[in-house]
This record gives sequence, structure tokens and C-alpha cells, in this order.
Amino acid sequence: MRPHIFLSLCVFTTLVQGTTLRELFESLKASPAVTKDHIQVQIADKTTQLLHASLYPKLYAFASVEHYDAPANIGPVTPTESASLMLTGDALPFSQNLEKLGVKGTMPLYNASLYALIDEMKMIHKSLQSQKRLDILSREAELVDANGALRYYEELSKSLDSQNKSIEKTKERIDVGVHNGRYAEAETLKLQNAISTLHITLEDTKAKRITYIQQIKKLANIEISQSVPMSIKDVSLSTKELVALEPLKQTLKAKTFAVKASERILFPTVSAEATLLRGWGESYNTHSSFHKDYGVVGVYVNMPIFDSSTYKSIEKNRLLALETQNEVEQKRIDLEAEIQILKGEEISLNNSLISADERIKSSEKLLQIATIAVRNERLSVEEYLRYENALLESRATKVSLEWKLWRTRSSLAIIYGIDLADILE
Repeated sequence: MRPHIFLSLCVFTTLVQGTTLRELFESLKASPAVTKDHIQVQIADKTTQLLHASLYPKLYAFASVEHYDAPANIGPVTPTESASLMLTGDALPFSQNLEKLGVKGTMPLYNASLYALIDEMKMIHKSLQSQKRLDILSREAELVDANGALRYYEELSKSLDSQNKSIEKTKERIDVGVHNGRYAEAETLKLQNAISTLHITLEDTKAKRITYIQQIKKLANIEISQSVPMSIKDVSLSTKELVALEPLKQTLKAKTFAVKASERILFPTVSAEATLLRGWGESYNTHSSFHKDYGVVGVYVNMPIFDSSTYKSIEKNRLLALETQNEVEQKRIDLEAEIQILKGEEISLNNSLISADERIKSSEKLLQIATIAVRNERLSVEEYLRYENALLESRATKVSLEWKLWRTRSSLAIIYGIDLADILE
């Protein structure tokens, strides 16, 4: 059954210090970590090209100076040619010292193992390309998550500032009452303790904001001073493919070709070779110099008869392919389960956000009532502070839910291979 999900993804439309999120993503893709992945893909591509180049002819030039313990010939001499030279007393082309200069060419005509090895490297190259894409998506998701975290701590700071001002204003009224004898001094001390605790929490929140600003800089190599506002764009997805599974599936195909490559080592190989040379020497019978041209062209067949290591290599590669096949099946199960979990979380978080908004509204109204009540001595300071904390908690809960929602959507985007940078307005 085709999975259908409605995945909301982020659209960033404002600037932070003149920097758009698209520029952050572009800078992320140019980061050293992504460049390293790109280099690895290029290395795999060059390895494939190197193996493919083995199918083309090779041409060599060579030169040699050789000394033999007995006269040797440069090339074969027929009996009739040898007899004719003996009758005329001419120099026989045999010498203890020979000099040779020539060219040699070779070309494989059939090598089944090499063909499978090339296919294996092609699949490894594709697997690395797919993994590189997933790594970029993962880093984009990290960037979105870091920005969501930064926004959480910014909103938390605002809520803490708002609570601090509210409590300070109430404390001013209570201080007047203490001076007039309407309140005990302990009441104003309780408020002062609450303010001091808020200041400690604010400092911790500032430190957390700096941490996520640096994390964004680490990912995109751009420093910002505040989060980029995020708005939601609904995107409907309908696909059978789990893009996150592609690298492992391609690795399995590569392992299958590795099995074929090791099996086909047992097949015969056919190659063509050609040699053309000119040799010089001093004839052993006349001590005069001579030279002779010599050439040979041939087709050669080689077939292994027995090599125990080849059979062991076949067994090993088969086991490696079986292991990867099991990994693919387990990964598929894990991803399908994760999709269901993330879809459930997305629905739950959206519903919770509606409730969070309602809770904030009611907490604000209750705090207004509590503020008036404590000033009129109808409510204790302890009860008043509970209403202050309830509002702070409700606001923090909302931005925390939004942060979790960005993380959930980013995780789904990775599984389905959605490039967040491609859907920006």
C-alpha cells in the first residue's frame, strides 16, 4: 500500500544579519564535511574509470642490454637461412651481448571477472552518491533542529523576562504594603527569591542560545545573532520509495557483483599481445656487427586449474552479500516502523499545540486574577507565584512542542529524501 503522509516543511522568508536560510543551506553544502563526502564519491568514480581503462589496449616501449653465457639469437633463425649464412661465411645473428629496442602492445579480449568487478565499483559509486545526498539531508535537518532550539531558548528568554517584570511590579506594591505594615517582610523576601531564581535561569538560557548559535555556525559556517523565523508550508507526499534505504540496497548490488567477480576468476581469460623489436649484436663467428628485426603477434588463453584461495574468496563474498541482504531487510523494517512513529508524533504534536494555545490563554487570565488578588490580600504570595510559573510553563511547553515538531518533520524528510533547501520560497 502506498504510504500517504502530509509533511509540513519549513519556509524561511526573513533575513538574519542579511543572511537568508537558503544562503545558510548553500553554505552548508560548501562546508568541508560535505566537500569531503564529494571527494570520496569522486575517488570511487576514478576507481571505476581505472578498472574500465583495463579493457583498452596498452602500448609500451622498451630497450635492453643483455649478456648471455653462450651466444644467443635475437629471434628464430630457420635452418635454411642458417645453412646459407654458413656457406657464404656471413655473420650468424648470434651474440653473447645483445641490445634491443622495440614496442609491445597488449589487450584483453575476454575477462569475465574484470567485467563483474567494474559493475561492482559502479554500484559502490552509486551507493556513495546516495549516502552523500542523505548526509546533506541529515545536516540540513540538523540545521533546522538547531534553529528550532535557538528559537525555543529565545522565546523562553522572552517569557522569563516577562515573568520577571511581572513579579517585580507586584513586589513594588508588596514593598509599599510592608512599609505600611500591611504585609510581613517575609512576603517581599519570597518575591525576591523568585526574581533571583529567574535571573539564574535567564543566564543559563543565554548560554544555551550561544551554544546553538555556534552549532549553526559549525554547520553552515555563518554566524547569526538570532534564529530565523520559520513558517510552515504543507506538502503532500505519496511514494513507495524509502530513499534512506537506497545506499544499503546499492551496497547489496555491489556485493552481488563481488560474488560474480570472485566466481568468474575460474573462467578462462583471453588476451592479445604483439611485440616488434630491432636487436643489435656482434656475431660470435665473424665478430662483425649485425642487426635484426623481429615481430610476433599472438592470442593467448589462460585458465586456472586449481587455486584454493579463489574458492575461499567466493565463500567469503557470498556470506558478505547474505549479511548485507539481511541488513537491507532489517533497515526496511526499522524505517517503516519509524515512519509510523513519526507520523503518530506529528499528529499528536499538532493536537498538543492546539491545547497549548488554550492553556496559555487560560493561564494569562488566571494570572491577571491572581495579581489583583494578591495585591488585595485575598491570595498568598506562594499561590500567586504558582500562577506565574504556570504561565511560564505553558509558554515554554508550546515552543518546546514546536521544536519537537520541526525535528519530527525533518526526520520524515530524510527518510523520504526531501531536500529542505529545494522547497524554500
